[in-house]
Amino acid sequence: MTLEARSDADKAFDPFAHFGLDTLLSGAARLRPDTVALVDRDETLTYAAFASRATALGHLFAEHGLKHGERVILSGGASGALIVALIAAIRAGLEPALAPIDLTPEDLSAYARAINAVALICKTGYGEFSPADDHYFMAAAAADSVRLVATLGPGEIDGAVDLGIDAIKRHSASAFYTGLERGKLSNTAAARIFTLHKGAALTPIMHRQSTLIAAGFDFVARAKIGRDTPILTTFPPVRFATLTAGPIATLLSGAALHIDGPFESGAFLKACDHAGRAHLIAPAVFGPDFVQSGITKGLASLTLLSNMRPDAPPAMLAALSAECPINDLYAFHETAAVAEERRGGIAQPPAYEAHYISFENTKILAVKNTANAPGETGLSGAAVTGADG
Repeated sequence: MTLEARSDADKAFDPFAHFGLDTLLSGAARLRPDTVALVDRDETLTYAAFASRATALGHLFAEHGLKHGERVILSGGASGALIVALIAAIRAGLEPALAPIDLTPEDLSAYARAINAVALICKTGYGEFSPADDHYFMAAAAADSVRLVATLGPGEIDGAVDLGIDAIKRHSASAFYTGLERGKLSNTAAARIFTLHKGAALTPIMHRQSTLIAAGFDFVARAKIGRDTPILTTFPPVRFATLTAGPIATLLSGAALHIDGPFESGAFLKACDHAGRAHLIAPAVFGPDFVQSGITKGLASLTLLSNMRPDAPPAMLAALSAECPINDLYAFHETAAVAEERRGGIAQPPAYEAHYISFENTKILAVKNTANAPGETGLSGAAVTGADG
């Protein structure tokens, strides 16, 4: 796979340059404050509560010495707390780097060194995974730039700053504020977001928020997601594909995001019942099982996520028929996520036709295949993170 970085002219014309995740949340909280935004196994948040909690956590970040423009690693699983922390970091003028919760201390410290992160802000557990108390301190000790270790719950770790829900609520109860002091911050839409490509070596990939938003717009259009039908995802929002097809798709469409993980059949079925007629995003390997179980009867759509190799032609998935529309979401190594609707149960190649999105009376190229030879995949467009990040 090849990636084409945007030209200087393309960068100058960026329709989403003034939109960021922070501004999207602020707008949603103002327009529909009492609408459900996030649902996980622990709680349900309206847009107003989501925005308020992000503001409070952003204040806590600042109060613990994190400064505008610094980079922080946010590590966790499929939970609302990680999404709140992502927006809070941007709202506080920080640049967040997302990481799966099961990184080893060695990999976590390598990630921190690579991006010069000043803080590790992590969940303390995820399902049966519960890192040892010294897990994050071992990572911090091997990265000279890190000066803060903090936890997002559910429990505390001795010596780490507690930024879990109880700490946020205590802060909210004791402080009076209407939002972060915007005059002290530059445009939060300019903050970059990092994700981690795990190949032969761990490689941080830097994304513009405008690129992620373009990818989110493209996914919402391809999957036909509207405000009245929720999104249900089983993925932690720590990758390009799972971030854009989860929280960002929710902020763009106004649909509630039900996020459930780690995968456990009983909890998953309960989440399906709770979400109702939803757009389910799940691993492609589970597609046949979902169809056979009858789950697709009650879905608005099923999106199957699969990983594409950049050095090989796309491996097309087997035909699959269901009682709801099926989409494939092709993830290209933290640079793009291309959604295609199946036709008669048959998977279509990624970007076999160019994807366009409309915004403010402008037709924008989201993604196209620029490969020169049959069977290859080369991607460019507003929804693709280029070689220059």
